[in-house]
Amino acid sequence: MGHPMTRSFLALLLGAAATPAVAQSRGGSSGGTHSLSERVDLSYQQRYVETPADGRTDWMQFIVLWRGQPGWHSGRGATPDARSESEHAYREASAAATMAGHSIMGGYAGHAAYWAELDREANTLFVLGKAYPLPAKDSTLVILVDRVDHIGGEPYVVGAAVINGHMSSELQTKTWTSGDTTFMVRPSRDGLEVFLDNLKKDPAIAAFIQ
Repeated sequence: MGHPMTRSFLALLLGAAATPAVAQSRGGSSGGTHSLSERVDLSYQQRYVETPADGRTDWMQFIVLWRGQPGWHSGRGATPDARSESEHAYREASAAATMAGHSIMGGYAGHAAYWAELDREANTLFVLGKAYPLPAKDSTLVILVDRVDHIGGEPYVVGAAVINGHMSSELQTKTWTSGDTTFMVRPSRDGLEVFLDNLKKDPAIAAFIQ
């Protein structure tokens, strides 16, 4: 079973800026949290901007890999009290993030609650209480967190790095409208899937995910 929680973290931020000399530009973001393997969950956000001059640019803004013991996110073996405690911890964190004007992503399972907070105004990601400035366009912040299930010790950040985050715009869903009908064409593989395949080519990432 998956996490007994709201896993959705989908925020489409449409903005426009115009001057007398140029047409409008727009942009947006989407992301979420889901299981990547028996040991690792993934939280991510990808963004795009589109301008008349430069066209569309897509990139992965950040990825957080949460690792525990195999099967930790299923909550197997957790007592009802442990489940209740982890749910309470996550809901408290979610409420605090909302009060602070932050977005939150993560989840809870058994005795493990985990989350990252995104301050869009300050362009900063908070993981385990530490602030990480988000990099410029076309770069990705990657954070590795171990012991998310608290087995063997408290959760801690193994490492954080900024890597090339450019993603092909050809891997995004194409939409257009004709009359009253909206058409959508989805690629055979999405941008996140391709990005993760490339990410796994890094020996340190591959070892962490195993």
